Amino acid sequence: MARLTVAPWTASIDPGRHPAGAGAVLLTAFLALAAWTGLRRGPGTLAGGVAWSLAALLPTPLLLVRPDPLADRLLYLPMVGLALIAAAGAERAARGGGRALAIAGLCVVLPGLAASTWQRNRLFRSEITLWADAVSKNHSNARAHVNLGWAYERGGRLGPAEAEYREALERRPALSWAVHGLRRVTSSEGDRQP
Repeated sequence: MARLTVAPWTASIDPGRHPAGAGAVLLTAFLALAAWTGLRRGPGTLAGGVAWSLAALLPTPLLLVRPDPLADRLLYLPMVGLALIAAAGAERAARGGGRALAIAGLCVVLPGLAASTWQRNRLFRSEITLWADAVSKNHSNARAHVNLGWAYERGGRLGPAEAEYREALERRPALSWAVHGLRRVTSSEGDRQP
């Protein structure tokens, strides 16, 4: 979640399971240190934003083991902290005579966020585009391959569905969803032969 908070363009409907990497651990440690330092000096928007982000990121993965894919909605609360941090930075820039710089920053950041939101929303236009994105971002995720296969199967595209089920079985040979899906599409193809 820490990675997705600072790099939301890497978000996927099903990113798969990964152990926390060194970058995520370092980011969380940095946020904890920054929150502690900021709150010791006195409450403020910057310290509050860092503390908010840290508090929103930590409980979910530490207290709850989630069997379902990481959802974008889990980033809503940490993003409030990032908005507070950005507001504090803009306020400091404006107070320090950098009002034009703060405005220019907003003129760059806001369209970038709007474009990112538009691009992310386009993925939800069909199950195939959504699951193809998940596969492209994590090719080793067997569950994403199964779901892409299911989307193809529902759309009547049995050849690509079979390929995705086979790909999932390469990743996890005993994955029952892939086994059943492969049986369905191969038997469907046999039923259609004259």
